[in-house]
Amino acid sequence: MSNSTECDTMNLVDYKPIKLPEHMIAQLLKDRYGMELIDFSELISYDDRNYLVHVTSKHDNPYVKKIDSNGYLLKIFNAEFSKNENFFDGLYSLSDHIRKSGVPTPERITNMNGNLMFLEEIPTDTNNIANGRTLRHMVILQTFLPGVVISKVPLVPSLCYEFGKLIGSMHNSLKDFHHSYFDQITTNSWSLTSVPKLKEYAVVIEDDSDRKLIMDIVDAFIEEIIPAMPKFQQGQIHGDLNDLNVLVEERHSSIKQESSNESITSQKNKPDFVISGIIDFADASFSYLIFDIAIAITYMMINSKLVDAIDLSGHTLAGYLSEFHMNSAERNALHLLICSRISQSLAIVL
Repeated sequence: MSNSTECDTMNLVDYKPIKLPEHMIAQLLKDRYGMELIDFSELISYDDRNYLVHVTSKHDNPYVKKIDSNGYLLKIFNAEFSKNENFFDGLYSLSDHIRKSGVPTPERITNMNGNLMFLEEIPTDTNNIANGRTLRHMVILQTFLPGVVISKVPLVPSLCYEFGKLIGSMHNSLKDFHHSYFDQITTNSWSLTSVPKLKEYAVVIEDDSDRKLIMDIVDAFIEEIIPAMPKFQQGQIHGDLNDLNVLVEERHSSIKQESSNESITSQKNKPDFVISGIIDFADASFSYLIFDIAIAITYMMINSKLVDAIDLSGHTLAGYLSEFHMNSAERNALHLLICSRISQSLAIVL
């Protein structure tokens, strides 16, 4: 979660909620959502707490028609971001807008008071609750999307095409979206607009050839991309369509194979994967639409194993273009933008 330059330098771990024991999670679900906890597990998060919870089918929440058997994600956010309610309203308004267009995204659950989110006073130390020290944390319960991250499955042309098509559909659906939160946020170090800053990171790269390559890409970005930006289409973007923010689930279907002489239908159930969700909108912004597809292609190429990376990039782009038009300036810039994202991954992580 890195929605501003200020947050890039802030140590959000200091504001991370404490790890809640089972009885506190159960009480929170009971009091706020009228649900009875069956079990829970904590999911990895750098600066928040995410708990996958399963609850009984019996509940007292008048806003919930039926309990989801997939479970729910109980999100308890760090105390610093919890101060800005507009931040959460903006991100979830974006997610809701996209979901209504057919793109799977998490949906918030209304609590017993009719609210989609609320601030909860949580102790800073569960071993010493008597000291009375607490911090206010935003709490949201949302649907848990089934599936695994796309990097966990074999990337094939059909899946990459579907991914690109989904991004194009998402961009079309966001043409009429606006929220005041996105009028005020600034870019972060992972935004493609921040590529010129990579020179600050590249100086610590030990390998001379790697350092020179990144420097050359940054120079090319400054010379070619920045002057072309006024020609890029602008709109609301996800901002971080990497392989960890795209979920897929398995589907079984009969495969139809075409030969030169006949059409053969295989009756075997062969594993196939489809996109089951897009998550993590923390880097969303009003920016250049081409950034989304460039980032998506980058991570499809990085994770390619069975199919040539260039082929996968072509299928991802073809899917996108089946739904959304790119102008000549964007087409010309795409290759360098992909190289720039790869450079960010190398320089910033190192």
